[in-house]
Amino acid sequence: MVKESVKLMRARAAPRERGRPARFKSACRKLSLAALSLASILVLSAAAWNEGNNVNYWDEFEIRRTLQLPSDNSIGNVLTDPKSRQLLIARADRVEIFDMGSGAKVSEIDGMLTASRLAIAPEFQKAFVSSSRENCVRILDLKTGEKTGRTNTGRMPHELVYDAPSKTLFVLNSGDKTLTLIQASTAKSLGQILLEGSPRSAISDCAGQLFVTLDKSNKIQIIDTAKSKLSASWVLPEGAIPQALALDLGGRRLFCACQNKQLLVLDLDNGKLIATLPIGAGATACVFDAKAKNVFCANSEDGTLSVIHEENPDNLALVQTITTGKGAQSMAFDEQNSELWLIISATAQALILGKHVPVDDGVPFSRRNAAFLPIRTQLFRDV
Repeated sequence: MVKESVKLMRARAAPRERGRPARFKSACRKLSLAALSLASILVLSAAAWNEGNNVNYWDEFEIRRTLQLPSDNSIGNVLTDPKSRQLLIARADRVEIFDMGSGAKVSEIDGMLTASRLAIAPEFQKAFVSSSRENCVRILDLKTGEKTGRTNTGRMPHELVYDAPSKTLFVLNSGDKTLTLIQASTAKSLGQILLEGSPRSAISDCAGQLFVTLDKSNKIQIIDTAKSKLSASWVLPEGAIPQALALDLGGRRLFCACQNKQLLVLDLDNGKLIATLPIGAGATACVFDAKAKNVFCANSEDGTLSVIHEENPDNLALVQTITTGKGAQSMAFDEQNSELWLIISATAQALILGKHVPVDDGVPFSRRNAAFLPIRTQLFRDV
């Protein structure tokens, strides 16, 4: 009698025990389908928004090719001549000229003593080369490739900046804390401007202002290029010693790559600090790609290139850090090909970087991303 009662109780309980897992699995399947549907809607919506707003999160910079330079001498700065599609590199005793399309060496201008920095006045087909040991700037004819003269400067001329509106070359003299002004058309000296410290780098906004950084100082001094005089000084946060500058003229922003591994973003009109972003150690050069809204900072000490994207003038973010090798000396951006030329002095190489080009397999952005969704729902299938 007892055995029969136990069997009867087990028989009544069995369907209930079997039913609970079945209902639980059914609920999990419904939940999985709901989650999958919601995720698909979100991905398709994001893909549609990306395509409509021309946003591509797959765009990353990479080293496309490497150009080996002669290692017999030191390397100064590099700049591009958009008109001739040539790249000029200062090499102490000469200036080497390369074709930007093929990377092949076109020619060189020799017979110099200490060629360190370059500037171009394209409308006059002239290039200027600073010579720190000679305390002068040498003038080159870009048509003939010949030296046509020299202009004396202050002590230890270093960086050169050409201001197109005023047709004036500004020479940064690190030895006597001055700027020498040279008329580009005649190569005649127009005088000097005394600064508060030794100038390190400078950039022109081509609208009447030249921004100058000072060595071992957190100040930026502003030159009125029309009146050829000092007009203002901006004081940066303590510890922020700018090494290189870049400009976003459309967004009215000044980018300052500093010694303390920070990129400061300033309002170009009043010097107000807008943002601070992390970069690598030993910033030596900074450029801005106005089309893609990217800021590039070459970091010599840790051998990296920091890529910062500007969503809008008030919102920026570090999006990529590329290993390039230590000893980055200078950079130049090729606007036509959207390529960055980075000179590594330690290895005597020119790295040409550009956007990563993904393989075109014909799969739309939305479908490529949707293909990953079932992996995320694997948890529900295993229940």
